[in-house]
Parts: sequence; C-alpha cells; structure tokens
Amino acid sequence: MDTSLIDANVHPKLVSVRVKDKLTQMKLFEEVSVEKSEIKRSQVTGILHIKMPKANPSKDLVSLK
Repeated sequence: MDTSLIDANVHPKLVSVRVKDKLTQMKLFEEVSVEKSEIKRSQVTGILHIKMPKANPSKDLVSLK
C-alpha cells in the first residue's frame, strides 16, 4: 500500500489513523507530548510505528490486573 493513503495524527489525548478513507481513533488514558511524538513507517515491512512520550512522565503508573 502506498504511504500517501495513510494519514496519522497525534493529539494530547487522542491518536487517529486514516487508511484508505477508514478512520481508527484511540483514546489515550494519559496526555502525551505532541511535539515529541514520532510517526514512522518501515520501508521493509510497512509497519506503522507511533511513538508518543508522556507529557507528565513523573505521574505514577496504574497497573491493570
């Protein structure tokens, strides 16, 4: 699939990815730093990698069990 068919956006509490006019949105539990976020697509495998560091990393993590 051509990379021009993919549109990904990172917002402080939301990530949206549109592939071939189909939209997927994910709500985030914690705020992320939009300026430090990275969106890359592997040229070999085609996998889309979205790296989003937390805006407030000093906050305690809540573990899910």
